[in-house]
Amino acid sequence: MLFNSLHFIFFFPIVVLLYYSIPQRWRWVLLLLASYYFYTRWKVNYAILLVASTIVDYIAGLLMVRFPEGGIERKGLLATSLVTNLGLLFTFKYYNFLNASLQGLCDKFDIIYNVPQLDILLPLGISFYTFQTINYTIDVYRGHIEPEKHLGRFAVYVAFFPQLVAGPIERPRI
Repeated sequence: MLFNSLHFIFFFPIVVLLYYSIPQRWRWVLLLLASYYFYTRWKVNYAILLVASTIVDYIAGLLMVRFPEGGIERKGLLATSLVTNLGLLFTFKYYNFLNASLQGLCDKFDIIYNVPQLDILLPLGISFYTFQTINYTIDVYRGHIEPEKHLGRFAVYVAFFPQLVAGPIERPRI
């Protein structure tokens, strides 16, 4: 769903109205459902990327605090988060560009290079939520924040759809 679409013009006021009409303890559920709905309107399958990123960083954050600062386990969890998130970002955002560049370079030197392009769309907000979750995991790793213990609230932090227009990546406030 695009922010300038007719669908969004109806969607947003309904979410705001529902938000203020339900008890506070359930508002995170509404915001999570609305955010996932927002992302899945673009392409349903890409919600898997959002869920994967959320779960990897949620678990990494929870496990990190069980290990001493600077320990190999903590570094391994950080590396898992970085490889997962940056791997997804690279695959969906930069793979085709790099592949086309290598193809052009190989063509100049008459080198056979037959690696196919991926027929994929860029997932909505992937850069934003990728850097958002990486920021969270690094902050937990460095001991700047405690990990969020509530998976639902953490998922809202990652997926909250109005953040896409906020600009630069924000610090975790979950």
